[in-house]
Amino acid sequence: MSTNPTVQQKCNPWFGISMMLLGLIVGYGLALYFGGDFLPSKQPAPNQPQAQDQQAPELADLVPYDKNVDYAFGNPDAKVILIEYSDIECPFCKRHHPVTKQLVADYGEDLALVLRHFPLNNHPNAKPSAEAAECVGSIAGAAKYWEFIDILFDKGPSVANHLSYALEIGIDENEFTTCVENKTFEERVQRQLSEGAAAGVRGTPGNFVYNTETKESVYVSGAQPIDKFKAVIDEMLK
Repeated sequence: MSTNPTVQQKCNPWFGISMMLLGLIVGYGLALYFGGDFLPSKQPAPNQPQAQDQQAPELADLVPYDKNVDYAFGNPDAKVILIEYSDIECPFCKRHHPVTKQLVADYGEDLALVLRHFPLNNHPNAKPSAEAAECVGSIAGAAKYWEFIDILFDKGPSVANHLSYALEIGIDENEFTTCVENKTFEERVQRQLSEGAAAGVRGTPGNFVYNTETKESVYVSGAQPIDKFKAVIDEMLK
């Protein structure tokens, strides 16, 4: 008979809870540091490639700017386009929005802004808000699209308010309701999400400074200070 004492392990229910809280704190700290919301590592969006690591994006995979497809804020023929992959419900994107608008104001005809949709799974209003914005754009064009985006960031993306927002900017109720209820742009929003992930976007906002002449791109992750964007844009404009 063995004389070694039997070691009994006791389960401490608070240990698992403590580790979960620690993980949340670390994740939130990383988000604050990088200025963005990140894809949940265990819950990738449907049909979306899952991130393998956090290396720099493969910029060759970025879908080029197309003024006939993308809704540009500013000069659609600008030399430099700031392509932002955004989640309407992301608090960092909300904070970042006036920065991007200010950049267009500062650079005038040399810069335009494009918003592509990257709705995260943990934001239930993000995907329907993106689809609603696309409906507005299809009905009334780029200017109204951007008015609607501004309202979503300013007043909140609650689905219950989408129709009132659309009416506020003069969108036809029947056209808007039909477009939304038929999920006309569900596939487009999903495609932008997948394309963003393929280009290396792992969280929002994910920004590409794109030169329409050279097709060169520089990736700027998160809601960075305006001076960081200006340094990249200035280099692109040389």
